[in-house]
Amino acid sequence: MSQGKYKIESDGTMYVKKKMAATYHGFDTLTPEQEAWFPCMDIDGDSFFIRTLLGGWFGLHKFMTGHYLQGIIYTLTFGVFGISYLFDLLYIITGYYTDDRYTYEGRVGTTITRHKHRRYSRPVSNRMYSVIALVIAGIITYMAVRYGYLILMSRLFVVFNLAGNSGGI
Repeated sequence: MSQGKYKIESDGTMYVKKKMAATYHGFDTLTPEQEAWFPCMDIDGDSFFIRTLLGGWFGLHKFMTGHYLQGIIYTLTFGVFGISYLFDLLYIITGYYTDDRYTYEGRVGTTITRHKHRRYSRPVSNRMYSVIALVIAGIITYMAVRYGYLILMSRLFVVFNLAGNSGGI
């Protein structure tokens, strides 16, 4: 079954058609873009969006895709201060969220080649509600970062002001 940008194989695997530029040693070349079919993630697009919306501050979507180091960074920094969290939500809505996996071939002492396997997120069924949720998440992120920063600065001011009056630390 093929419906333009997405196709589903007989085994149930969904693929998405994306444009890609030719690269030479990691650099994009000036050759015309080509289209290729990339596999989609196994998880449904709506449930992945909801899980990212609710748990993205703490890196839930990164842990789900197996990127544990990024998940720990998201957990410690609250979604990299909300900025990467919002970008991930936007990428999921537009269908550009990727899960890159690498495999290696070769033996020790010989040439080892690295292969990149890219999977895209499945489409979100209702983009209008997803965009509304993204705007609300952006407002909450802005308020959390702004007021969290103000609270942190006021606490630091009190600590250093008291330290300055008592002769220092």
